[in-house]
Amino acid sequence: LAVRLRREYGISSIDLSKQSTGLAYPRAFNWPETIRTTLTKHPDIKLLIVFLGPNDPWDMPASKGGKYLRFASTEWEALYRERIRTIIQDAQAHQVDIIWVSPPHMRRKSLSNKVSYLSQLYESEVRDAGEVFLSGNQVFRYTEDTYSDYMGDQSIKQKMRTGDGIHFTVTGQRTLANAV
Repeated sequence: LAVRLRREYGISSIDLSKQSTGLAYPRAFNWPETIRTTLTKHPDIKLLIVFLGPNDPWDMPASKGGKYLRFASTEWEALYRERIRTIIQDAQAHQVDIIWVSPPHMRRKSLSNKVSYLSQLYESEVRDAGEVFLSGNQVFRYTEDTYSDYMGDQSIKQKMRTGDGIHFTVTGQRTLANAV
């Protein structure tokens, strides 16, 4: 996406992407703090694009450490929503628009169900804040809880997903970038 924005539109961007991170383990990598710091250091940023989820469907430590909160429990959801809202509020405080992209279904059903749950949290928080939510399932034309390595409606014959059923091929990355 960054290359395309620069090449086609002359828009520069900052790539903060970091693999194997999410909102569940801020001690490993703290997205809300990273975003807050970046927006403060770069007041010319106008748009924040967020794509998180596949690394978060697990039990997570409570804010102050100690016991782990069970995935999707009331306490877990409250803390996770708070982290989503923190990102949104910081962006809005800097007059930065948001496009929050949810991950599409995964091949492994149990992971896919958990990611779908996370996507519902993103969607409700993002829409409540008046920002833009982009469903990965809509981008890949997946219906209900279907998964495919290809475009869900078979309109594109190139593979969208890698062999692990989680990550994207270059074609899949381009398809997502086009939607954004």
